[in-house]
Amino acid sequence: MFTTNLVYKLANDPVKCPPAVLSLPASGKESFREVSQCFDRVALLQNILSIAGWAFLAISVAGRLNNGLARIIAVVSILLFGYTPQLAEWDSVLGAEPLAFSLFSTTIALTILVVFHVAESEHPFERMSDKLLAAGWAISLFFWSFVRDAHLYGVLTTFLLVAATLVLNKKIRKHRPIVVMEVVLLGMFLLGYVSARASYRAGLPLINAIDEYIWPHPARVEFFRAYGMPDRATPEYLDWANKSAFKAYGSFLITHPGFIAMTVWEYRDYFSSDFSQAYFPTDDLEYREILLFIGGLFHIENHAVFLFDAILLIGLIGGALKYRTADRFAWAWLALWMVAVAGATLFINFIGDIYNTRRHVMVGVEWFRLFLWIFLMPYLDLILSGRAVRET
Repeated sequence: MFTTNLVYKLANDPVKCPPAVLSLPASGKESFREVSQCFDRVALLQNILSIAGWAFLAISVAGRLNNGLARIIAVVSILLFGYTPQLAEWDSVLGAEPLAFSLFSTTIALTILVVFHVAESEHPFERMSDKLLAAGWAISLFFWSFVRDAHLYGVLTTFLLVAATLVLNKKIRKHRPIVVMEVVLLGMFLLGYVSARASYRAGLPLINAIDEYIWPHPARVEFFRAYGMPDRATPEYLDWANKSAFKAYGSFLITHPGFIAMTVWEYRDYFSSDFSQAYFPTDDLEYREILLFIGGLFHIENHAVFLFDAILLIGLIGGALKYRTADRFAWAWLALWMVAVAGATLFINFIGDIYNTRRHVMVGVEWFRLFLWIFLMPYLDLILSGRAVRET
């Protein structure tokens, strides 16, 4: 959580910066939104990052389309996704979620630029401007990955996907800058992993998950006994949890896919939730209801969005394999990357703790909803420009 802590240094003075307005919606306590000394700078920064990030993403997607109308639709769709209350109101909440949204929208935009550059260039990252692009992408990914510990698995997923690309593509494998990027990704993940494992916050969620999913079931307890788990009430339990719970729980998840499937099914409503913030009342905000309605058209609160995403992903990969053009490979790689990163972070946030689960899964679910509005655009571009007809 380096990024979150860094941002909150803006309000790190107990005398000049008294605690902000406290709101606990889970306990039924909502406070009206107020300007709090020092914390207003945090909220301002969150809003600036959000506005810039969504605008940058909209421009980056539109810049890869050929048809003018498709570009307009892409910009409008992405901006309405990011600027309507479903997400925009979170920028007034002091927490990790606003940074998770704004920094990842920026990271997606930079990833689009990097991937298309690699796909279309014979000698990627030779010019200084290209090197600066790669550096900007790495910096953005770094700050996003350290917003929450679960984001580190998005970095690991990116590393594995780039590694697979290097193995399968001889053209890309011979370019040294891409290998350097892999080293940076691996270092980023290891740094975050080691620091997270050394902190108290990494062990507590696992203890909560084991209390909920393991202890009530004798057969599951026996599995954990093989990893040396002592009785819950013994003094040795916390020491074991800090040293061995991660390995034991990870092994359990790998060897028990049925448990994962049943748990996902039991809590499936989380994945079609309305994630509008509940931290401050909004009844007096003018035009909010109409803006919520508009936002609801883009934040699809239905499990079908995952099916639509899968159809788009399969179509993009199939098109890349059939036509083998640079732009089709780029779109397919980007789609696979976004599904993998969103899926990894969503899975870790969902299965790794039992408290505040709805808020924790929100970011991953919203990325799957955003996926639809990004990767629908290449199809729309093909149709409107007439290329789809010519290529069939």
